[in-house]
Amino acid sequence: MHHIIFYGLFILMITASTGVQANCRGDACVSMGSNLASVDSGQSALFGGVLSGLTGSDISFSSNESSSLAQGDVDLETLLQNIETLSGADSTAAALNSEITLSQFYAAAADAANAAGDSEAAAALSNLSAEVAGVAGTFQAGDLIALQESEGGYDGVNLNALELVSGSAEVFSGNNPVTTSEPVTISGSELGMAGVVNSVTIASQVVEPAKIVCGPEGSTFHSSSMRYSLSLDLVDTGLDMSSLLALPGIADVDASIGQLNLYVEVSRAEGVIQSIDALNQAVTISAVPGVTDMYLGQFPEGAFFDTSVSLDPALLDFSTIGSVTVTELSGTATTVSIQAKSSAQGEQSFADTLVFNGPYPETQRSSTSADAGSQLLDSLMSNLVLQLSPEDLGLLNDQVLVAVQDASSNTLPPILSSVLTGIVDPMMESMGTSIGEVDTTVHAVRQVCSFSGLVYHDLNHDYINNTGDGLCNEALYVKLVSSDTPAGPALAVATVEPATGQYTFTTASAGNYSLVLDTNSDPSDVASSAPTGWLHMESEDGVQPFLLQANGATEAGPNFGLYHGSTLSGFVFEDNGAGVANAHDGVFLDDEAGLDGIVVKLTDFPAAATGPLDEVITQGGGAYRFWIPAGAGGSVLAVVQTNRENYRSIGANVGNTGGTYDLAQDHISFNRENGKRYESVDFGDVKTSALYSDNQRTSVAGSPIFYPHVFTAGSEGDIAFEIRSDSVSQESWQSVLYRDGNCDAQLDASEAIITEPVNVQADEKLCLIMKIFVPLTAPADARHVDTLQATFTYSNTTVDTAHLVNNVTTVGASDSPGLTLLKEVEQPTALPGETLVYTVRYENQGAGNLDALEIHDSTPAYTVFSSAECVDTQVDLTCEVSEQPEVGDSGRVTWKVIGLVPPGTSGVVRFSVVVQ
Repeated sequence: MHHIIFYGLFILMITASTGVQANCRGDACVSMGSNLASVDSGQSALFGGVLSGLTGSDISFSSNESSSLAQGDVDLETLLQNIETLSGADSTAAALNSEITLSQFYAAAADAANAAGDSEAAAALSNLSAEVAGVAGTFQAGDLIALQESEGGYDGVNLNALELVSGSAEVFSGNNPVTTSEPVTISGSELGMAGVVNSVTIASQVVEPAKIVCGPEGSTFHSSSMRYSLSLDLVDTGLDMSSLLALPGIADVDASIGQLNLYVEVSRAEGVIQSIDALNQAVTISAVPGVTDMYLGQFPEGAFFDTSVSLDPALLDFSTIGSVTVTELSGTATTVSIQAKSSAQGEQSFADTLVFNGPYPETQRSSTSADAGSQLLDSLMSNLVLQLSPEDLGLLNDQVLVAVQDASSNTLPPILSSVLTGIVDPMMESMGTSIGEVDTTVHAVRQVCSFSGLVYHDLNHDYINNTGDGLCNEALYVKLVSSDTPAGPALAVATVEPATGQYTFTTASAGNYSLVLDTNSDPSDVASSAPTGWLHMESEDGVQPFLLQANGATEAGPNFGLYHGSTLSGFVFEDNGAGVANAHDGVFLDDEAGLDGIVVKLTDFPAAATGPLDEVITQGGGAYRFWIPAGAGGSVLAVVQTNRENYRSIGANVGNTGGTYDLAQDHISFNRENGKRYESVDFGDVKTSALYSDNQRTSVAGSPIFYPHVFTAGSEGDIAFEIRSDSVSQESWQSVLYRDGNCDAQLDASEAIITEPVNVQADEKLCLIMKIFVPLTAPADARHVDTLQATFTYSNTTVDTAHLVNNVTTVGASDSPGLTLLKEVEQPTALPGETLVYTVRYENQGAGNLDALEIHDSTPAYTVFSSAECVDTQVDLTCEVSEQPEVGDSGRVTWKVIGLVPPGTSGVVRFSVVVQ
């Protein structure tokens, strides 16, 4: 388990920062066309025929396929992504402006229909993609779908499949007019009009394709503007010529209507987004239906397909619609053609205000009048002009013409009405237009926001842009990546302005994103990178999550700080193997404690005479961090740790520096690089061990004397003991070391001699008794010194430390006094500010009285005096502190025992100090 500690110097990531502004507005995706609930077989044939003509292919639809398209959903986000992939573009805008084939577009739409959960529409689109696979030519999807300054976020926005099919064919035809003007013939039986029409030959021309728009208030959109030419081979319908039989010399008159040549032109319907309330999902649109004009007759060859030429009735010539045969009594029969021409202009449209409140998609219809089709037919009949050609009937010509006119006024309207309702209107609806009507669909309402942030040089490395920070002066970019497509590509790329450090996204829709700081503008590369020698600050990977909320509340925080240089961090800890960690391995794990208040320095290596580059003090669990500016120091640096009082170094972890650790000098040296995060540069320390205490006693020859000692282990390891003797006499002194198991300073019969190293754990206290036997032959006043050496070897290392104490024994006469002093401390180590209490026990182990006894001691190094007192004094004696420093100072401490101290009498004095 690694230690991760956060505090003032150790903030790893800050997600909230200042200087960010977000401005949100409404955005709606809208279109104009015919919203068909279903498509019958006749309309399917017309739709396939028109598409075939526009695309120069042979397309056929079943009624089920057409209905699936009419009610089909295509996910716009997936469609855009698929077009990017197919075209190899690196952004949505580039994809919409890329050239693709119809087959590619329909394949992309099929996959997007699956994404919308519409498998039937997907199947129909896949079939369509296969049918146009051989069609040459390309188009740009951006000519059909206009995304006005939008940077993604279209997931869940569904467009109508039929609108996409018809609209793409219109755009394709406009781009490829040479190959898409071939007329298509459809039989009357396919249209369900076998009793009226034998066949119809249809030619279609796109004046202007439809436009689907996703944009703000004020955005305009429109349906297509189309021209249709219909050459109808009718089932012959006879005209009533009976009124002519009364004329002299007329035996029979036979007349019929068998063909019509019609033209239909429909101007585009137009819409304007007047207002968007994105929070309440409300949209107001002004919609104006297109105007439909109809012509009967013949325009000059080429004029119909030349969209630069207006279809003026003055250009219209007669076309043959039937024939009349007059048979005279003499048996002579004369046949002439019935020719006609007419024009009808649709009623002028006016704006209709539509209010949409969802749920979306929502469709509403606008119309010029309820009977626009009937009015158009009435106008066509009112303007109808007939003639007979050639005028070979002589004097009968005018009379026959009048009879044809009378008969046609009754016969032609039903034929035209059937053609209008059975062919013209269904054909127009399949292509998104209708006579005097238009359907406006709001597909989705979104909130689109513009926001900006800063990229700055975090000179004071506090993870916040504030006074004292600067500019990076590097080429940088921020990329907007949808959380739905974390692998990219980015929806948009913003350039960081060198003069201000600001980046701006103009129109991002509400949603979850990641902002990626990078050194290149490639949208497909969404892996962040910092300039060479720089570090990311707010987020170490240079990526920040960012939420644009639908209610306009935006999380603050997409500022990016960079630091030019490196950082080095680590811990100073007690490497004692606490918990399940291994002791003395330099690895900071589990329950090992961090050490606060330790001075750590950063220096050049070798150290420069000018002193350290920086100096910090560990805090927050032993943590430290250096910020190393790019221009500071040389190529090799060293991290130097200063040990706390009563601690020593035992090991270190060089982390990812690639450096080396010198235990003797307690430093880690490494080759520095800019733009690096040096981490886990840890120093392992342990408490120093201690062996207590020196003793001095007087004994008589031929008797044993016992010296108690205590070894306190600062860490885990093995302690080996050795006794060395130094005597002024040549007598054989015997010294044996025992383990005082109950730490009572008395040698019990069960306590064993120490003959081999003893394993101890951190903070374990090992009590000892050295038994020394004074030889019988030892002369009075002989002085013998036994030195107890404890060599402590730290576990898992070869590091050892030697500790020495001396036991001084003086041989006295059998009746001489023998003073012994035993000094102990309540705890072997303490932190700065803590108190140590020392106790000195005195005892007369000789045979005579002690007089004028004085006990001298002094405050240890790195401590100051706190108090002194006599603790345990025999009733016949008086004890006083005769000398002591001022509180807070250092110096000698003296106690006086007034009176005679008899043999066997003991007492205790005590003083306390505070560790500095």
